[in-house]
Amino acid sequence: MNNDAFKNMDELNLRNVCEHLSKFGSFVYLWKTPKNNDLITGAEGYKFFGLDPETSSFTNDHFEKLIHPEDIETVRQSERTLIQKEEDSVIEFRFFCPDGSQKYVRQSQQLIKTGSDIKILNILQDITEQKRAEIILNIMNDAFFELDNHFIFRRVNLQAELFFKRSAKDLIGENMWDVFPEVIGTTLYDIIVHTQKEKKAERNEIIFPANKRWIRASMASYTDGIIVVFHDINEQKKTDEELKDLNQSLQKKNKELEQKNDELTLFSYITSNELKAPLRKIYTSFEMILTREGFMLSNNAKAHFRRIQASIQKINLITDDLLSFARVNKNDEVLSDTNLNEILQEAKDKLIQTREESFVLESDKLPVIPGYRDLLLQLFLHIIGNAIKFQEKDSIPNIQIRHEVIFLEKSSHKNAGREYHRISFADNGIGFDMSHAEEIFNLFYRLHDTRTFKGTGVGLAICKKIMERHGGFMEAKSDSHGSTFICNFPV
Repeated sequence: MNNDAFKNMDELNLRNVCEHLSKFGSFVYLWKTPKNNDLITGAEGYKFFGLDPETSSFTNDHFEKLIHPEDIETVRQSERTLIQKEEDSVIEFRFFCPDGSQKYVRQSQQLIKTGSDIKILNILQDITEQKRAEIILNIMNDAFFELDNHFIFRRVNLQAELFFKRSAKDLIGENMWDVFPEVIGTTLYDIIVHTQKEKKAERNEIIFPANKRWIRASMASYTDGIIVVFHDINEQKKTDEELKDLNQSLQKKNKELEQKNDELTLFSYITSNELKAPLRKIYTSFEMILTREGFMLSNNAKAHFRRIQASIQKINLITDDLLSFARVNKNDEVLSDTNLNEILQEAKDKLIQTREESFVLESDKLPVIPGYRDLLLQLFLHIIGNAIKFQEKDSIPNIQIRHEVIFLEKSSHKNAGREYHRISFADNGIGFDMSHAEEIFNLFYRLHDTRTFKGTGVGLAICKKIMERHGGFMEAKSDSHGSTFICNFPV
């Protein structure tokens, strides 16, 4: 029924029509006479406002008390404008039900004149669910818009407004291809048209042609329209491209590093082997001179020869240790489950065979970890060997090996925030100054007199590198009771 039809009906017929129609939809009527502030509604109107028609009176003052305080002036201004300009109006406002709940309504107003009498017909429609849906759409992280089958915008949420840089008011009722002609003929155009035609759902990552930004869009078609939900992934795409470029760069650097490591290993191997043969000949030649011609030499000369031989032996030890250091990262052994109790027993047996000193060793039950058996044996030999070596004179080495699983929340190493098998080797040796706790893992770093404690200063550097090869790290502590070296293997 059009507006003129309403206006040409008398009051009684109008009220009868409105009362009848209100039974079939989510709307009610209010019949208001501005002159005396009367307000008339039917049974459905009382029900709409949560009132009992038998016990409740319904006046304009009562009606205004139900309106949300922030909306009351909007309602009053709409009525004033209607009377002054005699133009129909539509507004939305909120009101409170007696139970405290809140409803959203859309009110259409028409001015009805009968002679000198002026009356206002208010048609109120409950749009609470629609408003809730709009609120949900606007708080979505994703952008949303709805098109009809002619690609006319029906609904647009806040995120879509921000993405399009256009308000919903400017978009709703407009054809998408008129608003964004850049889309016509593109892949996005084909996808939307195909979705509408085939009534199928689509999900794609694609560039929105109007602003050249990447979006991840999900589309679904229904009887008379299309819903599009999309997310701006432009920054993510940029990050992905940057990561891709970075990964390619890292792969290139890794290949270069592997090549350098190969060259270093080859150099170390050749150098070590090429040095050993002439050093062995020099040592043997000195030994022959001392054996065959020694009677012709003074005791001072013999002592010089022996010092030279000792230096040659030290060079041999250094080349062996450097070769071991270079081979840690080039170990061809396959990573496999390794029982550290077996490794410990093998290391202990070797040390008993090669060392003159007696020692005491006690250990917790150790775990089985993914590891390189030969490297782990080398690790245990170095740590336990050092505990035996760095002792006061006439002291019996006592080594206590303990195991626990820990979770590291904060640490300076790169693998913080995970569990580790912590294996500590505590001894009763001479210890060290804690100011050197990090430097002792450096290549050739020595704290003690080489005349008292022989060695090359490479052993702990090898240990550190072995731990890094296993994805772990080493720590060292010391006090007046001795030193503790801690190996942390990732669980």
